[in-house]
Amino acid sequence: MNIDLPKTLKKVECPIYFFVGKNDIQTSTRITTEYFRKVKAPKKDLFLFENSGHQIHKDEPEKFQNTILQVLK
Repeated sequence: MNIDLPKTLKKVECPIYFFVGKNDIQTSTRITTEYFRKVKAPKKDLFLFENSGHQIHKDEPEKFQNTILQVLK
């Protein structure tokens, strides 16, 4: 893709949450974590899934669901 979010989207005006699979080979965990640190938002959080790749909802479905419910509280 030709989209470079750290350059084009430095700030958002709404809460933002990152769900990151530690073993994701499609979306680099390191790059995602660096972007999370830089992006400005009124509220943000990063959730790392230790036993997941790109499909967190399939690799750790219960933890994924519980994390979403935690965010929505």
